[in-house]
Amino acid sequence: MHAVAVVARRACHTSVLKGAATRSVQTLAETGNAAGGKLADLGPTTSKLPKAKGRVRQVKLFEDLPSQRLDSNGDIAAPLPAWAPDPEGVKSVATPKRTVRRKKKSDAEPGDSKDLASDALTDGPEVPLLHELGAEGQAWPPLAKEVLTNMARFPGCVLLTRVGGFYESYFSQAPELASLLSIKLASRTWGGRTVGMAGFPLSQLEKYLKVLVQDCGKLVAICEEFREFAHSAGSLDAQRDLEEDDPKIRRTFNEGVTIKRRVTRVVTPGTLIDEKFLDPFSNNFILSVSSLPASESLEASVTETAQRIYGLAWLDVSTADFNTTICTDAVSLRDEVARIAPREIILQAGSFTDETGNASDQKASSNTTTGHPLWEALDAKSVMVTYTTDDMMGGGALLDSSPFQLNLSGMTAAENRAVSYLTSYLQDRLLNMASSALSNSTPLRRDRSQVMHIDAHTMSALEIKESIREGGVRGSLASIVRRTLTRGGTRLLGEWLTSPSTNLETITSRQTLVELFLNNSFLRDDLRLHLRRGAGDVSRVLQKIVTARNDEQDLLEVRDFIETCDAIVARLQAEKKSLPVASTQQAGADSLEASEEFALHRLADSFQALTTLGSELADAIDAGVMEKRLRAQAEMVRRMESEAAGKEGIYTENDQNTGDKAPVRKSKKGTGESSTEDDGLWGQPLEHLIRPSSSQDLQALTKEHMSLRKQAKKLELMLKEHFTERVTLKFLLGQGYVVHFPDFKEKFNEIIEEHMTPAQRNKTTRTFYHRKWSVIGNRLQRLADQLREKEALELERLRQNVMLALSALRHNARLVDQLDVLLGFSQLAQELNLIRPIVDESRDIEIRDGRHLSVEVGLLESQAAKATAEEARSLINEQSTLAKVVPPPPSPALQQRSFVENDLSMHADTDTLHLITGPNMGGKSTFLRQNALMAILAQCGSFVPASYARLGIVDRIFSRVGAKDDLFRDRSTFMVEMLETAEILARATSRSLVIADEIGRGTTSEVGLAVAYATAHQLYSIGCRALFASHFHEVADMLSYSEAVDGAGGAGRRNGDRFAKIRFFCTDVEESSTGSISYSHRLRPGINRDSHGLKVARIAGMPPRAVHVAEAALQWIQGPSGWSRGAAEARMHDQLELLDRATDN
Repeated sequence: MHAVAVVARRACHTSVLKGAATRSVQTLAETGNAAGGKLADLGPTTSKLPKAKGRVRQVKLFEDLPSQRLDSNGDIAAPLPAWAPDPEGVKSVATPKRTVRRKKKSDAEPGDSKDLASDALTDGPEVPLLHELGAEGQAWPPLAKEVLTNMARFPGCVLLTRVGGFYESYFSQAPELASLLSIKLASRTWGGRTVGMAGFPLSQLEKYLKVLVQDCGKLVAICEEFREFAHSAGSLDAQRDLEEDDPKIRRTFNEGVTIKRRVTRVVTPGTLIDEKFLDPFSNNFILSVSSLPASESLEASVTETAQRIYGLAWLDVSTADFNTTICTDAVSLRDEVARIAPREIILQAGSFTDETGNASDQKASSNTTTGHPLWEALDAKSVMVTYTTDDMMGGGALLDSSPFQLNLSGMTAAENRAVSYLTSYLQDRLLNMASSALSNSTPLRRDRSQVMHIDAHTMSALEIKESIREGGVRGSLASIVRRTLTRGGTRLLGEWLTSPSTNLETITSRQTLVELFLNNSFLRDDLRLHLRRGAGDVSRVLQKIVTARNDEQDLLEVRDFIETCDAIVARLQAEKKSLPVASTQQAGADSLEASEEFALHRLADSFQALTTLGSELADAIDAGVMEKRLRAQAEMVRRMESEAAGKEGIYTENDQNTGDKAPVRKSKKGTGESSTEDDGLWGQPLEHLIRPSSSQDLQALTKEHMSLRKQAKKLELMLKEHFTERVTLKFLLGQGYVVHFPDFKEKFNEIIEEHMTPAQRNKTTRTFYHRKWSVIGNRLQRLADQLREKEALELERLRQNVMLALSALRHNARLVDQLDVLLGFSQLAQELNLIRPIVDESRDIEIRDGRHLSVEVGLLESQAAKATAEEARSLINEQSTLAKVVPPPPSPALQQRSFVENDLSMHADTDTLHLITGPNMGGKSTFLRQNALMAILAQCGSFVPASYARLGIVDRIFSRVGAKDDLFRDRSTFMVEMLETAEILARATSRSLVIADEIGRGTTSEVGLAVAYATAHQLYSIGCRALFASHFHEVADMLSYSEAVDGAGGAGRRNGDRFAKIRFFCTDVEESSTGSISYSHRLRPGINRDSHGLKVARIAGMPPRAVHVAEAALQWIQGPSGWSRGAAEARMHDQLELLDRATDN
């Protein structure tokens, strides 16, 4: 108070205001001994003083200013110490003014520079730039310090910091971000230094995340902005008791806001949750792989020859699909990784650099086998690789101390370590969301003995997931058989196609349901209709809910999913009643389980009842309000586009008017609010996303809000009576709650001055503040805020209820996905005329009239496209000709062939290997592939394209089809062929199915023939089912084929021969008198020793001269004077001269 008195005395200018100074001193003297004195009225007092020339200073009089300082007990305290002009002392006491220590130019370090390169940050927790000062001693502002700290905390990441309505990047990362995203690079001055800056609006985050994460493979750390409002305790309740004209009412709109920022997530390719660019039809797996010596594993499946055991754990963060398994050799690991197809992989450091013991390990000096087979399954351009160690994941303690609470019972040490690597990595990337992302998600251990093994080469050769030629999904098996309606069903279909079951019970139960749906088209159509309407993608919706990234629409999707499940169960129960009762006195349990009644009963009872939760969500959430908001958003976008196109009409959204048909108003200052016409209430009603009937608090607040709207309506009617019918009560941005006069008259001034305060005026329109309307409007605003808060709490309660039913919801989601796939199989069987195969435990294959689905569908599409083009040409000709035109004959394009069916009969006791010869383009490769694909479809539970099919369980499928090299790994075409052949011969079992096409073609004919014979010999010794296609007809002779047994069209096999279980088949061509050829594409017993390759070359468009030379050379080679490696040098010279003369003719 001593300082206040000094200021007061200085304010008394004795030369001008001597009288006032005297009165002030007398007042201070009278109240000098008063305890606890305080300032009187802070407003200026009027004094009758003579006007002074020039500037006059106003004086405030203090009535009871004390002269003594009191302590907390009310006693007179000791006087304050003398003031010392010490800068440090002033700083230590408390000075609100910010002081900046400036650096002299002479003290500036030589390394200080304003270049962007000086702001480069090294990896590690240290922040070297944080405490550096600018050229004039300026420190970094708080935002710059936050950015530098986060860049040090998340090295190797692109940091995106939210600043208001933008995500921005600074320092050395800004130029890189601007280059990657093709956005403008700017700069700003921080602490006297110029730093780079680049950014984009919030609405563009999804777009640029796709570029950074998916396209460029970057790690992106997102630093969000959080606003904390400084509410005083009980402020809202206290304001209700204030007087109408209390100035404290307006003060509530200027609450203090504190902005805090923190990194909430590091986005990587494998940790995507709900991004819009996430592929909805395929899983987005992140995979971790551990490696342990086989001696440390107690797994019974580990063989004695295995050197290491690999543990795999993979998770789709967007769906919570969590699986684990083990592989006992490096090649199996490669095949499993190719099947999973992860977007991101975590590897144990130091375990995947050198080749380990496996079947394809070649002890050669060449560098063709120095890399681990795992890398063959990974595309370096699309898969992000991260290395980890036990130290980085805390020695496995994470699983015990973290909130993940995973059940890892029954898993091996290698799987436990892989899970530890994965969960540790997720905690580093998802931060606070890591535990919720794995909520109620128990890893499912995948037994590899229960599924068919399809190696990586076969997956590509059979085009199961992608087409080889186009590189996309079109033309692949997955695209041909897909008839699913849900996204989850499509993802499950891909999983079944890449890992068909080997469990006979599982296969039979699937086929039973497919046959039931195929025979009952009404049931199939009804169930597919339910799936189409309300199934949605609930697996990914649930992940958004557990990670608290959901909105109201996600809760509605859960409600729709529950209603869909109830409808499906009801339809299945009704269908079960209409089926004939199956006899319970049948011979065995197998026939009962295979019955349609049992299959329906088991499927219907598998669903868990969630009707209560569905009813709660339906009763609480008003779907109509959600639909209105969505339509309003769409209308807003449409109007904004119209405005950008130069059309009339400007859309202005009302703060309290979010209705379906929002009026179009042309407003410069903001949004307005007026009363409704006939409901007796002011303004638009609140749109309750949560129905008020679901909460007593919401009912009370809604009732009070309606009461205030009624008071506002009465006030508005009163003003209309006093002034004009056009006067309205409104809320305008920048002004608040005002009385609006669209056509103000001067005669209103006298009345208005008594009741209102002017707010704003223009040429014809004026607005005024009315005390009663201000109070009502402010209360309406507070009630609206409270209602939104209560609705948010109610939505959180509903979210928690969904969390309680999370396990049941995920269980039902898996059932719906399976049902969708099986319904799709039945739809496919009806459309493409498929039949139910017989799958048993034998090692036989019996197929009649088999077809290749992809080739057949491709032929049909080609014919349909050409027929459409021909019809279009005919229509054009008719329109361009006045005379009647005779329809042209069908063009050759319309006379395309249909697919030719073929049979296959293989029995373990009589024939296990078929050698197939024939011309190029004869259909050998298609025949090989179609039989392998039928085995895959049959063991998935689907029907197959044939008139009859019986297949024994296949444990593995291998293929050696096509010719390609691997230049990246320095492997020639023949080397690739030999590596794949070596794997087949080392890993095939007696239950395997092998298809081999043109083995030995990548080298000389003699060596190729020898390799082909050796491969066929080894496959025969293994006893597996093998289809071996080759142009080396000499292999048939080497395998004891003889046409003398039963003619050229016979099997060519004698009983008791060494290769008695080998059969020989071939394809033929038909040549016309004009020299053209046609392929029969039908297999017959025997050998075809002519490839007709030159005719294929002529059809392909090879120059006639080149074809003539090739024909002459072929005749010379096959003639008596042809090529001979053993001929003398002089004779060889003569032979070459004969060849030159033959080709010159």
